[in-house]
Amino acid sequence: MKIDIPLSIQNRRMRKIIEKYRKTALFVLLGAGIGFAYWRFVGCTSGTCPMTANWHTSTMMGGLIGMLAVPSKRKSENSKSDEGGLAEKTGPQEVKEQS
Repeated sequence: MKIDIPLSIQNRRMRKIIEKYRKTALFVLLGAGIGFAYWRFVGCTSGTCPMTANWHTSTMMGGLIGMLAVPSKRKSENSKSDEGGLAEKTGPQEVKEQS
């Protein structure tokens, strides 16, 4: 049984996915290109080097390194969202003495 989803909703979902993973995909492709270039221009001529002996291995490793190099998104300190059920962090508070 297939449920038909309106095209406008599918387009919005796809746009959100593309916007979310655009930077990651760029870094993976850049890393894979660098891995392939390393195999092509430096490489291993004897075939005994496990990472650079085959183009697909060095390309995949470059893509993996590119994926790990993606900068993480940091939330601002003044974020009002309370994710994980943790209370907002506040600075040191003065203790008033009662007389």
